[in-house]
Amino acid sequence: MPEFTALLKNKELQVQYTDSDNVMIALYDEVDWGTCGGSGVCGTCVCHIVEGEEFFAEPDINEQDTLEFINVPNARLGCQLWLDAVPDKKLTIRVTDVDN
Repeated sequence: MPEFTALLKNKELQVQYTDSDNVMIALYDEVDWGTCGGSGVCGTCVCHIVEGEEFFAEPDINEQDTLEFINVPNARLGCQLWLDAVPDKKLTIRVTDVDN
């Protein structure tokens, strides 16, 4: 099963995923994402792509609006980062705590 690296609270985790997962789903057991359910409107799954940005589509208008509202520059929503095109060990994500 492929893996990516997640930087979370000063820890580096190797996270397994399937091609039907997004970052939020892959990290579900490690992070309390809240209750949005992956619709891209709450902003609780904010991440920064450290390596591997080229494997994702540009943010759609809903994701852009959410990121603008929560005011976290250069971020993405984990629920919108689908892993189907990400090769094994080619992605590093930093999970961002928007409350800090």
